[in-house]
Amino acid sequence: MGAIKLGGEIKTAIVDLLRYHWALLLFLFAALCATVFSVDCRQSMHVQLSLLPGLIAYVVITTFADTKNRLRIASFALSIIVFFTVVYIAPQVITTRMDNPVAQLKLLGNALFVAPNDILVFSVVAPLALGATWASGWWLRALTAVYLLLMLVISVNMQSRQAVLLLLLGLVIVIALMRPRWAIPALLAGCAFCVVIDGLLDWHLIHKIFLFPRTYVWHAAWTMFTDSPLTGQGPGLFKDIYFTFLAKAGYVLGDLSDRRGMLWAHSLYLEQLAERGILGFIALLSVLGVSIYKVGCLLRGAVSESMRSMLAGVFSALVVFAVAGVAETTLSRIWVTIFLLVLSALSVASVRLSQRNSSEFLD
Repeated sequence: MGAIKLGGEIKTAIVDLLRYHWALLLFLFAALCATVFSVDCRQSMHVQLSLLPGLIAYVVITTFADTKNRLRIASFALSIIVFFTVVYIAPQVITTRMDNPVAQLKLLGNALFVAPNDILVFSVVAPLALGATWASGWWLRALTAVYLLLMLVISVNMQSRQAVLLLLLGLVIVIALMRPRWAIPALLAGCAFCVVIDGLLDWHLIHKIFLFPRTYVWHAAWTMFTDSPLTGQGPGLFKDIYFTFLAKAGYVLGDLSDRRGMLWAHSLYLEQLAERGILGFIALLSVLGVSIYKVGCLLRGAVSESMRSMLAGVFSALVVFAVAGVAETTLSRIWVTIFLLVLSALSVASVRLSQRNSSEFLD
């Protein structure tokens, strides 16, 4: 009898693993294949170590967040971590003229921010913070409002076009899901605030909007993909083979406006194709697509104000993360891998909660 019971428990565990975590398993399988067939297997293995913090966070969240309050705590914890980062760097960033953001960012000495577009982490966290505190007390909502305004100021001063636009997009999505009539006024107010801040900083951000995109970098990434379409060149190898495939794509380095070596493809999806092939690309789309779809379905059925706002925050963060990948982000940045898996974990935890305790979505 004991053996039969144990066999039943193992079967149930396997079914649950495949039912809730198949997208993550596919993502890990694609990463394994890309590493095994990498042109530099050892380096690709080293790069994959950045997945470990995200995997640990995934396991913790999917195990811990089995009630509405615990799910809110998990969502809010991310905001708290980034909140202290914002408070720490805000004085130096706000009081420093970022004429050269790349050089001056290094002076901050913050491991989280290596390139100006690492500020995109604010864009992902902002809707989570808003959703987690929407139904809270007035003092917490006021603190969140100050927190979000600081994020906007830092993003404008860092001259990150995407960070500013996506931060506004994320906040507006949450507001539109909770109070549709407030969405347009909130968007206009946010845009006006950013214009005023940028004006005080000599319009650096406005001038950057008209810069030409890095199409040649994307073309080099596409050439890497066509050279090895199934499993790609290998995780983390884009920077090492960039110049080789830039030439294969038909570009002459001396004719380009930016002759620097590129550490990543400046497109998460093209990076997946280049480094992990079509298998890695499908796996990434599965993780993001399934998470967005499931949270969106839960939103339609949630009645509780606090649950709706929390789900709206997770949904908005997922959308912002997915859009940010079109022209930026890279799995070589540890915050990207962590948030990819954390947002997926919040989605899985929400689905499991809805199926095991539907009353949490009604009360």
